[in-house]
Amino acid sequence: MHCKTRRQKKLKKSTRGGAPKLSSRAKTTKKKLADIKRAEKALQTKQKKLGTAQNKLSKAELKVTELMQKLNVVENEVQVANSNLDYYKRKLSYSDLQETN
Repeated sequence: MHCKTRRQKKLKKSTRGGAPKLSSRAKTTKKKLADIKRAEKALQTKQKKLGTAQNKLSKAELKVTELMQKLNVVENEVQVANSNLDYYKRKLSYSDLQETN
């Protein structure tokens, strides 16, 4: 029979699942790797959110530009209508108003 040292026996002891017990150094390494993986996943999620927000922003900027153009058109129409009103008011004199009475 092959004789094992106590340390070898201790390392080979298994948990209920059958996997050998990990050393404390291996456990910390495993935890650190899990932390890194979790942080990478969180970073990916945040980057996706950033991309979505940038896309929404660019669409909103296009919409604002479109609405500003429509506003300018309406403002020009109001200005033309106002100048037409002033023209007709000047054309109609006070004496013309007196004749209608």
